[in-house]
Amino acid sequence: MLQLRILGRSLLAPGSLLPLQRAFTSSAAQCKASEPAFEHSEDRDECSFQTKIWEVLQTKDDGKRLWVSDECMVLDAVKKMAQNDVGSLLVYDKDKVGPGGEVPTSIDACVGIVTERDYLKKVMLKGLASPTTPVSKIMTPQEKLAVLTPQHSVLEAMDLMVKYNVRHVPVIEPHAANMAGVLSMKDVIKVLLDDRKHEVDAMKDYIHGSW
Repeated sequence: MLQLRILGRSLLAPGSLLPLQRAFTSSAAQCKASEPAFEHSEDRDECSFQTKIWEVLQTKDDGKRLWVSDECMVLDAVKKMAQNDVGSLLVYDKDKVGPGGEVPTSIDACVGIVTERDYLKKVMLKGLASPTTPVSKIMTPQEKLAVLTPQHSVLEAMDLMVKYNVRHVPVIEPHAANMAGVLSMKDVIKVLLDDRKHEVDAMKDYIHGSW
């Protein structure tokens, strides 16, 4: 049974932060809370910080389709990351991938995530052979994953990434028990930069009398 740690936000009460660690079972969608992990700062409650993760995922189309099976060799995974200019890939159980190689969506099919940092620290520095080492040997397994839901905010995603020193976070849809995609630090930075650009453009319009 799949167990994922979710940064918990109550879907019934948006705005209230719940504890970080939650045990999520895809069959019953039950949660077990631990101690609160983050403090919510009202000073940062503005614009881009409150952008929802689902809004960010709508701007990218690679979150679900970029994946490898747990039997894939590290070299092939690295090539796929390089070809798609990404820093992580979801890892799926080969036995739960469709017969035609369809992209899995079920949370149960996801067994972990592999990142460029895994490659550098667990393959390159240890002198392992990437052509013969499966990603299952270096990935972060699903039981250690901290994940987000589409209803979380960019602010919460930033807090999670900083606290756990991660740059790529899987996003799940708890009610549907599906994988929604992957949020990266690059995605978060882009949201913040886009927001600042809008502010600059608005100021320019004001200065030039467009308002």
